[in-house]
Amino acid sequence: MIGQDHIRRLTEVVTGAAVTAVTDIDQARAVDVAARVGAVALPSGAELISSPEVNAVLVTSWGPTHAEHVLNAIAVGKPV
Repeated sequence: MIGQDHIRRLTEVVTGAAVTAVTDIDQARAVDVAARVGAVALPSGAELISSPEVNAVLVTSWGPTHAEHVLNAIAVGKPV
């Protein structure tokens, strides 16, 4: 749910932001959320981070995976 709230802020509050990709442990939820904002649903955080369509990463995953995704985004030079 926190990811969906951040998506709402990016699409409705922040000027100039666009959501291009999302992922979720529940792939059906990712597909639904992505469709609502014109994004693509990717099967994993690693694929999202490595996507050339993604310029920056907002990590909202649960604790044990949070650091992994943050560090992977930093490693490929994407703002996180």
